[in-house]
Amino acid sequence: MVYTLLEHLSDELLISVFEYLDAIHLYHAFSDLNTRFNHILNDSLLRLYFDSNSVRDCRDRCVFNRINQHQIISLTITSGPFLAYLKFHISTFINLQSIFFNSTNHSQDFLSELESLGKLRTLVVQNTLNECEFVRRIVFENELPQLRKFVYIPKVQHYSVEHVCLNDTTRNRSNNLEHMTIRNVHSSNLAGFLRKSSNLKYLNVSISDTLETGVLSSKLIYLNINLFRTTYDNLYQLLYLSPLLNLKQFELSGYGYDQKLLNGEKLRYLVSSLPSLRIFNVDMKINTTPSLEIKIATFENEKIYWKNLKWYIEGMYATLRAELF
Repeated sequence: MVYTLLEHLSDELLISVFEYLDAIHLYHAFSDLNTRFNHILNDSLLRLYFDSNSVRDCRDRCVFNRINQHQIISLTITSGPFLAYLKFHISTFINLQSIFFNSTNHSQDFLSELESLGKLRTLVVQNTLNECEFVRRIVFENELPQLRKFVYIPKVQHYSVEHVCLNDTTRNRSNNLEHMTIRNVHSSNLAGFLRKSSNLKYLNVSISDTLETGVLSSKLIYLNINLFRTTYDNLYQLLYLSPLLNLKQFELSGYGYDQKLLNGEKLRYLVSSLPSLRIFNVDMKINTTPSLEIKIATFENEKIYWKNLKWYIEGMYATLRAELF
């Protein structure tokens, strides 16, 4: 059957379509068109996504006041005039499951308001300048124990998460995070992050200096590490000391200064102790040296283990991409 009019779709299909739209835009388009659309907009099965950046004038604010806030499950918060209003009313979003703080340096001001949101599972903080205190309170203090996913991506790429200190009151407390993405972590803090996150199944981390040894969660299924000055031996120690019996996918990227990181045989040996590993991807930028082609040849010599081998020169660096299978 071919439908030529939107009104011919069932309520269930319309709800599925509406869930792709931002709540403000949805209400502007369909509110008060007819009784049926009003009924669908108020249906408890409808899950709404709201971006504070959509509220640009008084008309938008009036539309927002008509939205059933218990229908909102995802909220994006950006800097703007609506920020102060959300700070004092966010606790009314009782079914909120995910929050995205984008380009605002006031994320930690919301923390106390988020504690009552028992269904909140995902928290993303991105394009901010300095939220280290926020990271400390989430990861080390476990101020939001209901969280399962935490993503922190600072705006300035060279800025690192430094000087995050534990105190005596948090030594025996662990967070409940299962998924963590953190960009530009200072190595002195990585071991603490790992120690406080014993339930991690997914870890995506970029390290701003030489890697220090820590212990990864034994529950880890996915691991993505972006390196800066880390050596092969440090990376080997990290994997060797961690009982990664469940790890299925390992992504390794960054800048390679250690010649062992350019050796196909060494890299294969690096992951040989991971019994459940199914995918190992390498994407490294490497300082060009007279022995570069010799190192690359180690992948060719073991081509029964490696596939999709690609490398090319850009200025002072060579880019190497390979997959182990």
